[in-house]
Amino acid sequence: MNAEHRPEEGGSRAWLWLLLGCGGAVVLLVILVAAALMFFGWKMSAASVPAPMVRRSVSPESNAAGALRAYCSAQAMFHRNDWDADGKLEYATPYTLLDTQPDGNGQPIRLIDAGMTAASGTAGSPRNGYLYRDMKTIAGAPIDWVTEYAFCAIPAQYGRTGRRTFIVTTNGTVYGKDLGSKTAFVDDYPADPQGSGWTLAE
Repeated sequence: MNAEHRPEEGGSRAWLWLLLGCGGAVVLLVILVAAALMFFGWKMSAASVPAPMVRRSVSPESNAAGALRAYCSAQAMFHRNDWDADGKLEYATPYTLLDTQPDGNGQPIRLIDAGMTAASGTAGSPRNGYLYRDMKTIAGAPIDWVTEYAFCAIPAQYGRTGRRTFIVTTNGTVYGKDLGSKTAFVDDYPADPQGSGWTLAE
């Protein structure tokens, strides 16, 4: 009886080894496919970040435009208090008061960072390659610091730290313009910036 069933048992073992072999191959195939998907998926996700966008986000010009937007936010906060107790709510001039103005406890209000304060004027220490200064007039008229402000940023080294000069006024729109290698602070905020060749800063 045992002899009669031997061929059947041998056949069962053969099928068992065949199934185990196929199962191992399937497992190996799944592992290889998963590894390939992970590898190529990583490469695609890394390649999907455009290099120019990364460069723009850290460029001195982008930082300068961002600093002017931060300046506007700081001026809006400063304007809510009568810091000098003269009965008027005024914007900060010089702009360094946005950092150094003492609060009720005698501590600097720090609405802008110290690096921007240090970058004041042509003798300042550049912040991310730019220098900053208050403007003097808007459309030719002296600035009324109770109701308005105007601000300018220039590259500390034209062509190396940036090319564009940036300006902003109370409406918060930042404009930029390449004024050439003899860049100097702009004193007058134009009545029509775009009509004067200034373009919206990104």
